[in-house]
Amino acid sequence: MAGLESGLADPENVGAMPENLYEPPEKNAQGKRVWAHWVWCQYALDFLKQDGEWKIWHFRCLEVTRAPFSENWITFAEKNQVAFEKDLAYFGHNGKAVFMPTPEEPAKKTADIYGPTRVRKLDVPLPVPYKTFSETEEY
Repeated sequence: MAGLESGLADPENVGAMPENLYEPPEKNAQGKRVWAHWVWCQYALDFLKQDGEWKIWHFRCLEVTRAPFSENWITFAEKNQVAFEKDLAYFGHNGKAVFMPTPEEPAKKTADIYGPTRVRKLDVPLPVPYKTFSETEEY
């Protein structure tokens, strides 16, 4: 998946996230800090046919890399290798950072986020047919 994330944050809420996640202050809009990123992810999805309808059974989004609009992904990755204690979900009302809920247990696997000095591994195995989730690799 290649996509975009963007939004505006009130200057008093900017301290919740590292400065390098925002566009430079001279690119503010409407008196607010600009969050504008290119984002590349892999999706891991399983579907289940239930009562004649296809439904999402498992869904995981593994971020490959991201970069602010004004920066490339290589120099940004050098600055962004340390993960946050909590993952940012989105910027909510008034530009306040909203974080993902704290998980009940640590992740069994984590995404192999891009780094400029190494080769990435394939996070999500290529799909193969199965009838039960125990027959396939967990992601």
